[in-house]
Amino acid sequence: MRFQDALDKQGQDIERPPNMPVGTYRWVISKHPTMDSIADGRFDVIDFMLQCVEPLEDVDPDAISEYGKVQGKVMRHRFLFNTDPNEKAAFDRTLFNLKIFLREHVGLGESFDNMTLKEALAESVNQEVLASVSWRPDRNDPEIVYDQIDKTAPVT
Repeated sequence: MRFQDALDKQGQDIERPPNMPVGTYRWVISKHPTMDSIADGRFDVIDFMLQCVEPLEDVDPDAISEYGKVQGKVMRHRFLFNTDPNEKAAFDRTLFNLKIFLREHVGLGESFDNMTLKEALAESVNQEVLASVSWRPDRNDPEIVYDQIDKTAPVT
């Protein structure tokens, strides 16, 4: 469908599409992680763009039929670093979680120990990971529900 075709739709006929079905999928890190500062510099973030390869057995096939093709769907997996000097423990927890993600889940293994974080981020590109999709209601409008990456694990 092209947007030009949608111009003739009446507003009442436009419905919210289904969310990506809950469950575990195999993903590939599709490009170099991006780094940014948000919330007026209160947080630094590292975003991994995960591209879906396939659903695993715990994903409802009927829900996939309703949703449509999941292969190629891109979702963000974010690490949020609190930059407040008084929140060093929170920063260190996120840094440790990033280490576990790269070393164990992405599969860099022991080679991670001899890399800089910058090198490890570069090495993560095209690596596979398992990640669960969950649903999260919007905090301002619980009628709106978003799909998100929840937990990650190594591809076995």
